[in-house]
Amino acid sequence: MMGTLDFVAASDWRTVVPAIMLAADMDLLPLSVQPMVDPVAPVNLVLIEPSRHVISPPAAAFLALLREEAERLNKFWEGYF
Repeated sequence: MMGTLDFVAASDWRTVVPAIMLAADMDLLPLSVQPMVDPVAPVNLVLIEPSRHVISPPAAAFLALLREEAERLNKFWEGYF
């Protein structure tokens, strides 16, 4: 993915990528971020698991961390849009 971003930075080309791809390096890249506002492209994440098993405590802890990180990244991007 970084090759794509380097190519975009050095050319007149554009790309569409998930915002999570840029969050760690946003302040270091010579790129501008433009949100796609119309049409809205929602991303819905769901957990799919066997109905015959209860989620294990480690898996539940991982999902909690995943949710926290998604919320943190959403707040991070609010400053750019």
